[in-house]
Amino acid sequence: PDRKLLTYHVNFTKAVQTRRLTMGVADGRVEADGEEIYVVKDMKVALSES
Repeated sequence: PDRKLLTYHVNFTKAVQTRRLTMGVADGRVEADGEEIYVVKDMKVALSES
């Protein structure tokens, strides 16, 4: 592993709430040492409170 710093960017575009679960739809990207290495569109994520 030559990379020192990974940065995750998540931009939510929509959230849908049911009785038991909140789902989010988001676009995202990952940067390694400031260089964009991965991009994703319309990923689905579960949201929770701790």
